[in-house]
Amino acid sequence: MTEIRADQPGSSEPSPPSLKKLRSTLGHLAKKARREGLLSLRDDLDGVAHPALRRGLEMVVDGVPPDRILEAYREDIVALAQNGEDGARAKAQKAQKARGDRLCATALGVVALQQGYRPRVVRKLLAGFGA
Repeated sequence: MTEIRADQPGSSEPSPPSLKKLRSTLGHLAKKARREGLLSLRDDLDGVAHPALRRGLEMVVDGVPPDRILEAYREDIVALAQNGEDGARAKAQKAQKARGDRLCATALGVVALQQGYRPRVVRKLLAGFGA
């Protein structure tokens, strides 16, 4: 599996995955889930260092309904949006938007994976978020 890990040596906080890497990882996981079942994803949780993706996958493996998973991500997205409303500079706002895009893509990908979408469809859904 393509692991999503911290990019910087010595970093205790994982850097957010690129959207391209996120599409690839979720596509791989969707393929595995379709072939081996959702519970098989439990084996891959240790390889996912990014907290938002890991949390979503844990909810999928635990059998949390899709609407509750989306609600959990919605709360994070709203909090992220509210943090960006303080008149931050353009560069900070651009970074904030990129984090929001990745979080939205993660939420969509996790629920699509849970619903049994084909890996190709999962990747196409996430392609709408750019590269």
